[in-house]
Formats: sequence, C-alpha cells, structure tokens
Amino acid sequence: MLFQLSQWESIDTADLTSEERHILQKLVLWQSSVRSLDEFHTHTQKALSNGWNRSGPVPRSRNLDRILAAMEANIIRRLKQENS
Repeated sequence: MLFQLSQWESIDTADLTSEERHILQKLVLWQSSVRSLDEFHTHTQKALSNGWNRSGPVPRSRNLDRILAAMEANIIRRLKQENS
C-alpha cells in the first residue's frame, strides 16, 4: 500500500516493519476521529510503547516519522476546517 505524503511523494508501507504497519493501521483510524493533535500524539505514543500484540516498544523509522508528520498535517487541516 502506498501512503501519500504529498501530491508528488509517497511511501510504500512494504518498506515499514510489520510492527510499524500494524501501528499505522491503528493510527489511520484515529487520524479521522481525534479532536486534537495532542490526542493523536497520545494514541501514537501508546501504540509505539505497547507495540504489536503488546510485544514492547517499536522504534520509529525515518519512513514512519515522515508518515506521522503527514498524518499530523492532515489532522491540523481537518480541525481548521471543522472550526471555521
């Protein structure tokens, strides 16, 4: 699956570890429902700390960091639209 970072750039989730893909699946759902960026950060930290099936902490790769930054930008845009 390709995760679109911008109009010109994407990351193939096959380049992530299986643990990162699992966490990303959870965060994609949270992205559309959180009421603040802080709430998204809380879910992100909890997911990374718990790991896959509570296997323990998952280190953040550069690709995951880039995806999370794009998700945060999407959340900010959504919240601005909802508040205008």
